[in-house]
Amino acid sequence: MAVWRRACVELCRTVAGLLEENGMWQTAALELFNDFSLILYALTFDRDADSTSFDDLLRGPEYQRVIEKILGRYPDLKEFNYEFGRGLGKLREEAWRELAAGFRVCAGEEQLRECGGEIFDYVLQSMYRKEQIGNFITPQPLAELMADMLEPKQGELVIDPVCGCGRLLTAAAARCRDCRYIGNDLDGRIRTTAFFNMAFHGLRGAELYQKDFLRGIWEREGDLILANPPYSDDIHETIRFLKKIMETLKTGARCGVLVPEGFLTNAANAQVIAMRRILTCRYSLEAVISLPRKIYRPYTFSKSSLILLKKESPSPGHLTFFDSVAEYEGPENQFSDEAYGREMRRIAEAWKRWRQHGKARVSGDDGFWATSLEEIEAKGYVLGAEDYRKSGYEYVKPRRNQVWDDIFAGQNELERSALDYFREDSAI
Repeated sequence: MAVWRRACVELCRTVAGLLEENGMWQTAALELFNDFSLILYALTFDRDADSTSFDDLLRGPEYQRVIEKILGRYPDLKEFNYEFGRGLGKLREEAWRELAAGFRVCAGEEQLRECGGEIFDYVLQSMYRKEQIGNFITPQPLAELMADMLEPKQGELVIDPVCGCGRLLTAAAARCRDCRYIGNDLDGRIRTTAFFNMAFHGLRGAELYQKDFLRGIWEREGDLILANPPYSDDIHETIRFLKKIMETLKTGARCGVLVPEGFLTNAANAQVIAMRRILTCRYSLEAVISLPRKIYRPYTFSKSSLILLKKESPSPGHLTFFDSVAEYEGPENQFSDEAYGREMRRIAEAWKRWRQHGKARVSGDDGFWATSLEEIEAKGYVLGAEDYRKSGYEYVKPRRNQVWDDIFAGQNELERSALDYFREDSAI
């Protein structure tokens, strides 16, 4: 096992190094990552060792022959109409040989077929932290919070209309495998990344489309929609997304959508206020979670909120659940997404207890508050979470050492192995 772990670390380090050494950023880096994922996919899922020799698959710099052989074995990948090989084509010949050598070592180990997903996650997260890929990744703790609060159920159709690399869908699938999953993205490169992400996490039957969600005809109605729409300076774009999402939901279905804070707090724009009134009076506004600016690091500081809605009229005496995630005040670092893991788990547990007990507040430790439609109407349908914080509902921020404990406790086995390996290197 030690040899296997070292081989995985070497492969991950090779890919990260090639991205940096070859000056691959944004589009080029994503193309190389998709090519890397294609080969990893074949080595992970190809059980027919007799007809696919790993040595033959990875010999020499003829990467296009390797790609064609893989696509021949997995014709469903051809349906993506994605041009594999563009990323590898940007590598020098010696760089391709280095990458192939790393794959060859790992391919000789049976554990690759069980841990391909860990390698995929490790390299993707490394690219994210180094800003080698675009701003399309929902922080993992936030994706898990959305899935926990929306609770996908057996047989439901779950849709992400702007899926990016597929994190919201994989988080939902981790909680319920027996759903039907649909992802969509306008960018073919990231849709391909989403395919591999879902495949490595057990979602090989998910449907993926490439279309403009706002302007195309969406024929399927969902039981559950999770979405992190692209932010825009034009707040009317948020309105269009919300309208389209509500149209795409079945009656009685639910959704969780990330929206700019300005959409919830703007008190001057008549169209924005009218849309908020629709969300609270025509539909059932279940929850508003205010998020910290740093949660989207390393890419941006952006104030946003998560809103949960049901496509049904609010019941008499309806209360909306509000909560707020405190800003992490520790040093600026590229682990800020993990820094909020504790908070996301706290909110998910508070939401679960609140729904079970049906009370405005269950215990002094819950930290949330609830608001009636009458209170929201009295404030002109402003929906900022802090506008409704009740007296005595003060949240105690976690101590800095608690946050750092969470950061490092959340690393997967491969990362822990990497740290051990690097320590061994430095000791030599």
